[in-house]
Amino acid sequence: MDKPVIQRCPIGCDSTLQATDIHLPEGILRRCSECGQLLSSCSQSRYDHTMQDFNHDAGTMPTGKSARRHRQRIGAILREAIDFLDQPADSVRFLDVGCSSGSVLHIASEMHIGTVCGVEPAPKAAATAQQLGYAVFSGYLHEAAYADASFDLVTTFEVVEHLADAGSMAKEVSRILRPGGLWLIGTGNAESWTAERLREQWEYYSIAQNGGHISFFNPRSIALLGQRHGMSVAYLRTKRTLGSPPAARTRLGKLRDELMAIPARLTGRGHDMLAALRKR
Repeated sequence: MDKPVIQRCPIGCDSTLQATDIHLPEGILRRCSECGQLLSSCSQSRYDHTMQDFNHDAGTMPTGKSARRHRQRIGAILREAIDFLDQPADSVRFLDVGCSSGSVLHIASEMHIGTVCGVEPAPKAAATAQQLGYAVFSGYLHEAAYADASFDLVTTFEVVEHLADAGSMAKEVSRILRPGGLWLIGTGNAESWTAERLREQWEYYSIAQNGGHISFFNPRSIALLGQRHGMSVAYLRTKRTLGSPPAARTRLGKLRDELMAIPARLTGRGHDMLAALRKR
C-alpha cells in the first residue's frame, strides 16, 4: 500500500501525528498533536491523479452568477488588504499564487492595482492567463525566483490545503514580501462548527470532490505557520456554517444555518477562513 503523501506536520511541528476517529475513503484523518492541523492519508499517486482536475484551459474561472459573487468577494478582500497596507492601489505590487486562468488577476487589474503577477503550476490554465495578457509564471513559486521584497501583497486562495509542505511556501512568501507586506490565505477552517458537525460528510475533506485537498488548517495552525516564518496575524476572519450536507439541507436547516452564521463569524467557527499574515 502506498504511503501517505504527508508524512509529517506541514506547519513544521516535530510532534507525532495522531489518528482521529474520522474515516475517509483514503484512510484515517490524522492530527498534529501540537498545532491541530488535520492531514489526509491520501497516497502520492491518488493525490497526483486528483490534481489533474485543474490542468485544463478554463482552470477555475467562474461563470454566470458565480462570477459576479466571485468578483464581489475577491474585490472586497483586496480592498481591505490595500486599506490595511495604507498605500494607493496603483503603487501595490501584487502576486496571486495558484492564479489558475486568471480570475483574481482580472479583478486586480480592474481595481488598477499597480503590478499584477501570477504563478500557476497547471500549464494549460497558466497558458490561458498568459494569453489574456497577464504576467504569469508557469510553474511553482520557488521556481519563479522572484527577488527579495518584490511584492506588497501575495494571495493564495484555495491553495494551502493542497500542500504537503506549507512551511516551504511560507518561507518563500516571506522572502518575496517587503517588510510590512501581507500574505492573504483563503482556506477551510477545520475547527469550524461545520467540520465538527459533518465530520466525514464535510465536502472540504473529500479529495474526490475537491482534488488535492490533503491538509486542513485552523486559526492556530495558520498563526503558527506565519510565526515560524517571520509573519504575524494582522487579521483573521471566518464565515458560514452548515449543519447538514448541502444535498440534505431542508428549508428549516437553511434558516438555522443563516441564524448561526453571525455567531460562527464572531467566534471564529465559520468554515470559510481568510487569514492575513503580515511580514514583520
